[in-house]
Amino acid sequence: MPVFRKGEVILFSRPYAFALYESFVDSTCSFCFRTQGDGHDFAPIECHSCKVYKYCSDECLRLDQMDHWLECQVAKRKLREFPSIEARMIYRACLRYMREKQTQQESAEYIFGHKRSIHAYLDHVDKISTERREAFYEIVDDALDLVSSIYAPDRELMFLMLNRIAINSHDVICPKNWSMGRAIYMAGSKVNHSCEIHDRFVQQFFGRNYAIMALKTVEINSVDDLSVPYLPLMMDVHARQKHLKDNYYFDCKCSRCLYELEHPTENLCPPDYIPQLVDALEEDEQEIEFNADYFTLCKNHLGNLSSVADYDYYKHRLLYNAMYVSFALNRCPEGIYFGLRALRAALSPMDCEHILVGLFNGMMSAGWSKPLHPKFADFVSVLRIGSDYFTTVRGPGNSIARDMLKQWFKVQYHIDALKGEKIEVSMPAALKRVGAA
Repeated sequence: MPVFRKGEVILFSRPYAFALYESFVDSTCSFCFRTQGDGHDFAPIECHSCKVYKYCSDECLRLDQMDHWLECQVAKRKLREFPSIEARMIYRACLRYMREKQTQQESAEYIFGHKRSIHAYLDHVDKISTERREAFYEIVDDALDLVSSIYAPDRELMFLMLNRIAINSHDVICPKNWSMGRAIYMAGSKVNHSCEIHDRFVQQFFGRNYAIMALKTVEINSVDDLSVPYLPLMMDVHARQKHLKDNYYFDCKCSRCLYELEHPTENLCPPDYIPQLVDALEEDEQEIEFNADYFTLCKNHLGNLSSVADYDYYKHRLLYNAMYVSFALNRCPEGIYFGLRALRAALSPMDCEHILVGLFNGMMSAGWSKPLHPKFADFVSVLRIGSDYFTTVRGPGNSIARDMLKQWFKVQYHIDALKGEKIEVSMPAALKRVGAA
């Protein structure tokens, strides 16, 4: 029986097709998704042909040329509108599919004895609503119009690929917690969904690659022992059910959903107030301007939602954004306050990951890392959990883990003095268990 110890890779998957969101094209390698900043600075190398897409090395540029060819031809036309990520995913998937069909060398990955190839992807064409079918064909026809004079993949093949991409693709998350692109994985797409909250393993992205990492020693006998959330776990049960039905064509019957359907969660954001949060909760967080006006906007919304629980999906996102805009404005005490509230309300390790990074940096800036600071115990609590978590899922060589471990070694001599003191930071149960594993 396969046993995976804390920090070991349970599953690793490379993408079959992938593409960056437009806002990342100038700063991110279009092949490996290495992003400038966060300790990964590089001199971008332009595609020699289109001069639009960037790469971190000549090797990445060379490896991407075959799958990049169609989007490259489109880019050379210097169109006013950048092609959608759906169109570019279709181009890449179709090029690879046609190339492998011609050479009879089909790509495949294996997960616990299951072979996964492009043919194993679900497409649910028979379940698509008329409205969704028309919208998908519009995307396909727009993509075809851009390349019809150069190369014409079969329209029905493109439609089929778009359905497979819509159902099976992942948003690739960068270290700053932004969605930097989309990718469709062979082994990764075999893992089913669950809304259950646990601390056994967590999904991670390493550039464009996907992995599931063990957070504690776990026994995994088959792929059925693995599950990941296809959506934010903090969403209300009715929103989760609708999203899964509309996008993945199934009704989730996990124990958490069944319980919450019978026992409605209290103190959630009023439905009629949600539309007012659109400006504060942009889907593309890169578009948010972290300035004084945005800080005021977040505070006003949080004031209006004072009776709403911090674990509400929308309020939790507000707390997260309020934390980062506070730090951007050098208002560290307020940023820490919002961050700690978000951390206490978080449901899973994935929810906590980027909050921990923000709190660590904010507490360092506010001087909480100094042993004589009255909030030093709170800093140690965040540091203990954060250093253990990031070392587990990213390895000690990761820049975040390295910074936290370096600080941990600095303060460990003062930790004995904290024994018997009350630490005010109450960590989420999932992270407590991770830290103690």
